[in-house]
Amino acid sequence: MNEPLPQLDSLIEKEGVFLRRDAVDRGYDDKVIARQLRSGAWIRVRHGAYTLPPIWDAADRRERHLLTARAVHRAAESDIAFSHTTSVLLHGGATWDLPLADVHVVRAGGRSGRATAGVRRHRAAVEEEGDLVVTDGLPHTSGARTVFEIISVVGAERALAVTNDLLHRKVVLMADIKEYEPRARHWPHTLGAEVVLRLADPRIETVGESRTLYLMFREGLPHPVPQFEVYDGAHLVGRVDFALPEHGVFIEFDGKAKYTTLRRAGESLDDVVLREKHRQELIANLTGWECIRITWAELSTPGVTAARIRAAIDRQRRRGRAAA
Repeated sequence: MNEPLPQLDSLIEKEGVFLRRDAVDRGYDDKVIARQLRSGAWIRVRHGAYTLPPIWDAADRRERHLLTARAVHRAAESDIAFSHTTSVLLHGGATWDLPLADVHVVRAGGRSGRATAGVRRHRAAVEEEGDLVVTDGLPHTSGARTVFEIISVVGAERALAVTNDLLHRKVVLMADIKEYEPRARHWPHTLGAEVVLRLADPRIETVGESRTLYLMFREGLPHPVPQFEVYDGAHLVGRVDFALPEHGVFIEFDGKAKYTTLRRAGESLDDVVLREKHRQELIANLTGWECIRITWAELSTPGVTAARIRAAIDRQRRRGRAAA
């Protein structure tokens, strides 16, 4: 038996994964299952759960995590909901530098359940209305709760990237997060919540921008205005990622995705770069401000990058070009 039975095909098409019990119910025994795995006809997702090579090979790390989550959900013997990083993924959230090896689960009433490999079970109770939502048939924690859950398992910078992404896509509102905050105030490992909530801003559009904002905060630089609009009279010339109007400096994060997003029909990437250069020059000429562009690599050297921004601020101060 090198191909799944037709009855198993329909389950795979629906769920993406299937369990040992599904295979047994459809005529497979353990010897045949083992042969399927040895031959590479099936891929083991986790103990007792499988998928097919085309599905697994085509999946990125986010999709593999969610396939594993679906297997956990189908195998669960009682009601569970997904939380923490798994809930971030189900909300479609940013995954920059998030650990995705383990699926995160909570149970009603705060029971942690039996420990199993690849599954982190949390005791935090899910009891109040609005704590849970459902995505593609999988129950998971709400956007507001997920914000505090992710703060508890990763550092402030990564949590800020997730929070700003959820806010920007309106998965959650800032009012919802602030309303939830008293409930999470005494959760373990949530000391970073104060910093994340102070910096969280729905105007932040990308992970690179969130990291730039966090760099400026950590390095003691002035707090910038995100998505600052520059006008020539009544005409909108463009927006800059961050502006320090009182210091005569604006900051742009230069990620590859930015140029891909800005690319118009028929344009090459060189065309986009030239158009962006022209926009920068026009804004600089209109405002008299200096532009600092930051790349992914420069986020890894925060001290050096902060020194560049400070030097620009100092130059503008000496030139007397800072806006009133």
